[in-house]
Amino acid sequence: LTMQAFRAHPQLAAEETDSGLPLHAILRTNPSTDLVTLLLNQYTPAISKPDGMDLLPLHIACLFRANHNVIKLLIDTFPQAAQHCCNFLGYPIDIVCQPGCLPSFETFQLIVQTYPQALMMMEEEEEETEMDSEGTEPRSPLKDALENRLPLPFIRCLLRNYPAKQLTLTCDLTDKDANNNNDDVIEELAGFALATEASAVQELDIRWTNLTT
Repeated sequence: LTMQAFRAHPQLAAEETDSGLPLHAILRTNPSTDLVTLLLNQYTPAISKPDGMDLLPLHIACLFRANHNVIKLLIDTFPQAAQHCCNFLGYPIDIVCQPGCLPSFETFQLIVQTYPQALMMMEEEEEETEMDSEGTEPRSPLKDALENRLPLPFIRCLLRNYPAKQLTLTCDLTDKDANNNNDDVIEELAGFALATEASAVQELDIRWTNLTT
């Protein structure tokens, strides 16, 4: 549907299907800020409603790499969305640390700073279990960022907004297709450790594996 259609029939913004509301669908198409604003004005409750996969509008916007102004609009309208952990993809910060979902640095920083507590939530929620339901190790945004080889400024952003003076991290990294110089990443992680009380850094086990040898 076009902006003209929603203007002519504003009731459409509140029509829900099994897959969600029009706002959910529109956010999968890299919409303009004007269109998202129109839908929110016509049906503001949509901002806090999940779709059929438990994704809030902010999660969908992150997953489909909406432009910065759209994501900022969603956060400004309903910042609590950054605190919602959906059933499949986690928090918005978990989504933007995945391959193919990395936004601009400006957008990434905005998401991190809106709810920095999410940086350690997956660790806290799963710390009593060594393996999750799929038999893999518990996730965390920082671990994902490192293993997915996010550029150094993004890793630095995560570390500088980390909400606790401790870091428990076991991470396997590879040199293959690296965006970063390994020494730069190690230096940044070491700087994080030095900036906190040494006794509070419980574990920092970074194992570098060169797959080409």
